[in-house]
Amino acid sequence: MVQTTAEREEADLQRVQTLGSVRLHSHGTRKVILIPTPSNHPDDPLNWSKGYRYYMAVLVCLAMLMCNFLAAGPTVAIVEITIDFFHTPPTDPAFAHAIARVAYFFTTTALCQGLGNLIWMPLIVKYGRRPIYLSSFTLYTACAIWSGCSKSYGSELASRIIMGFAAGSGECVAPLTIADIFFLHERGLIMACYTAALSCGVAFGIIISGLITIDHSWRYIYYVATAMIGALTLLVFFTMPETSYNRSPAAVTPTLQELSNSDAESKATAELREDFGGQIVNIEAQGQVSNPQHKKRSYVQSLKLYSGVLTNETFFTIFFRPIALLVLPPVLWATLCMSVTIGFLVAITSNFASAFQTTYGFAPWQSGLCFVAGLVGSLVGILFGGWFSDWTANMLTYRNNGIREPEMRLPSMTLGMIAAPVALLLYGVGIQNQLHWMVPTLGLGLLNFAITQATNVSLVYTVDAYRPVAGEVITTQLAFKAAFGFLLSFYTNPWIAESGYLDSFGAMAGISAAILFCWIPFYLFGKKVRHATIKWRIMKRVPPEHTMRGRVAIISGSSSGIGAAIARELSSRGATVVINYPYAELRAQAEAVVTGLPQDGKGMAVQADLSTTDGPRRLIDAAVEKYGKIDILVNNAALAVNLPLAEQTLEHWDRLVNLNGRGTFLLTRSVLPHLPKPSGGRIINIVSVSSRGPPPGQTIYAGTKGMVDSFTRCWAKELPPVYGCTVNAVSPGPTRTEGFGDAGVEAMKILQPVIDQTPVGKRMAEAEEIAYVVGCLAEERARWINGAHVCATGGLFID
Repeated sequence: MVQTTAEREEADLQRVQTLGSVRLHSHGTRKVILIPTPSNHPDDPLNWSKGYRYYMAVLVCLAMLMCNFLAAGPTVAIVEITIDFFHTPPTDPAFAHAIARVAYFFTTTALCQGLGNLIWMPLIVKYGRRPIYLSSFTLYTACAIWSGCSKSYGSELASRIIMGFAAGSGECVAPLTIADIFFLHERGLIMACYTAALSCGVAFGIIISGLITIDHSWRYIYYVATAMIGALTLLVFFTMPETSYNRSPAAVTPTLQELSNSDAESKATAELREDFGGQIVNIEAQGQVSNPQHKKRSYVQSLKLYSGVLTNETFFTIFFRPIALLVLPPVLWATLCMSVTIGFLVAITSNFASAFQTTYGFAPWQSGLCFVAGLVGSLVGILFGGWFSDWTANMLTYRNNGIREPEMRLPSMTLGMIAAPVALLLYGVGIQNQLHWMVPTLGLGLLNFAITQATNVSLVYTVDAYRPVAGEVITTQLAFKAAFGFLLSFYTNPWIAESGYLDSFGAMAGISAAILFCWIPFYLFGKKVRHATIKWRIMKRVPPEHTMRGRVAIISGSSSGIGAAIARELSSRGATVVINYPYAELRAQAEAVVTGLPQDGKGMAVQADLSTTDGPRRLIDAAVEKYGKIDILVNNAALAVNLPLAEQTLEHWDRLVNLNGRGTFLLTRSVLPHLPKPSGGRIINIVSVSSRGPPPGQTIYAGTKGMVDSFTRCWAKELPPVYGCTVNAVSPGPTRTEGFGDAGVEAMKILQPVIDQTPVGKRMAEAEEIAYVVGCLAEERARWINGAHVCATGGLFID
């Protein structure tokens, strides 16, 4: 039965239902496949030296460290700050109310850090990473100066609120930067460093702030922070270029290239343009003026603050998406994981100074030094949240024939599932029973370990599961984590006062254990959950994950008809397409195809007559010079003549044989050295139902299509062992294209009885239906289909 529009949309959903599932290891060699595929452009961050990329990672982690340095660092001096602003000694009954008001300095900062991401993320997605880094950290530096110099409570509170908003940008821009500059198999360790830096920022800020207060006023905490944040901002300005990059090979504006051909021969070819079975007789594509080599931008150019708009989506569309994404079960669970680890740490930081002072008589700097355990825990968490989770995922990927599922890193979360509740119990039991100060300190270390380890695993899991909206997913988690921590900080001290440390932190331990334990059901059923959520309304607004992203396809004969439909189909799957046209009269038509591609600007057209001996080579050379590789070749260009045998001439013979037969032969031979190895590429020949069931008047055309049919059978046996590619054929039946529209009423009257015999419907095929078959054969997952001859005829011809 013919697909309806709804059925076609369902088929498109099936194409995207691999969301999160990728082939990470080559099927044959088990070697790691680079995801994303790097381009051949020197400005592609994936092509930067490994040392420079790791330097960028260090810079990003330093930025994360400083984001939280002032978030909780000054809490170690909360008593001194209260006395400074309210002139109330600790012995005064009003002191408790005053210190509660000062606590707003830190709770509002934490809240704005998270909720501010809802504002920063649309700006990052729309305008890039570099302008956000520089603008937010410049504002952060200014707020640090303001906070250190404020003389009134209102001024200090305002500076802290704006500071939280400014510092929060780093939390969401850093993971996107990491995704920009590292391959999929490298990200686990770097993301662990990111989460460790976030966690260490709190501990580092508290330790340094405590040491500063030994001999200096609490205001010097802000002065020291100003110097460090300012220095970091300068490093970002001078050494961190924009990292967002259009990963497609066609990340340049397409222009037209005209390769010299025989005009007389091309125009003669045009005169023979006739159509049968929907195969328009063109040879087309889009190209460039001089095929310039990609030039690396200069250092001065890399200092540019703004690189243009990266997406046409509106600010508000991007703004509301993170809020709606919370309904996705994996995102909700990962958000809760972050909330019950980081949120409980926020609860401890709002209480530890008074707890250690009351229980152990510690001075502020001594309480601060207890957070050295937090630093150690975070650093150890890098190993188990990064390298160990990568090792776990890679091992399970290997056992799964090289297919990576996001859930494969979840078993490593067992460590965090144990550490978090144990940490909270140690802290609560230690303070409640006045055990040795090492007991709650050990709890601090284990909790920071769990934050780095478990939070990183859950965060990377959701990023891998929903890559098209990775930035928004991160924003969702950070924003709602902040809201949870803000609410928890309000009720921590009253909760402890009413229930005691043991009961309150025991309850927190139970909550964290229950949430983190959920990695097991997500490991078992997460893939089914992901597949189910694809059909949810919120996901219809999410751009589909392109299964052919980074792949380059050449489609001959694609300025109209089936060829143009194939170009649109492959482009919709993420491929960069190269089409070719034989003569200048088709230039405008070729331009229209390129500008109408689903991925705007990701294609080019090259004028090259494939019926000549050098046209195929020139087409391949133009594509390789611009993109550096070719993954898919679709031999679609053809001529047809519908005349009685007695009226077919030697000139007809030469034109059809030279294009349909020799052109296919030469184009395929020229592409072989450029096919990817060892994974190989795809060669798809568009044949015709005429090759095996020719009607009268198709002597030469049917013969040349039979030649291409035989090419397919031969190449399917010869080429895969040598080049790793697959070779298949698609034979369309009568297809509605421009050619049939030009055929006239009389020709259609002759053809209509044949069309009426089509079992699935008395109609011609649509060009898009033929293109869909080609798209399926061109997929990486079609690697086991080789030598197939697919008759896309609606059952009119059954091979």
